[in-house]
Amino acid sequence: MSSYLAEVAEYINLSGDSLITLLQQHNVQLRHFPAKVLGGLAMHAKEVMQEIAAQDPLSKKIVDSYISFRTKAVGWSQISEEGASQARSQIFSLL
Repeated sequence: MSSYLAEVAEYINLSGDSLITLLQQHNVQLRHFPAKVLGGLAMHAKEVMQEIAAQDPLSKKIVDSYISFRTKAVGWSQISEEGASQARSQIFSLL
């Protein structure tokens, strides 16, 4: 587990360095995907998942398991990761 956490920490650190390089040296302007695009992607992803689930009982079981896990994971990440990120932003903006 500790090697996994070390890998994640290194990934986050290097990603931050890369972002700074992109913004400062290459003048990259970050943009979010428009809500309409994300909505379209979500709709098509849902259709694909439904098609896979309809293929056979095992595929349905796998899709149902994935959706159940995703629902729990998203709910938890909103409280844990997103909440912690917002708190850190507030705290460090005061320093």
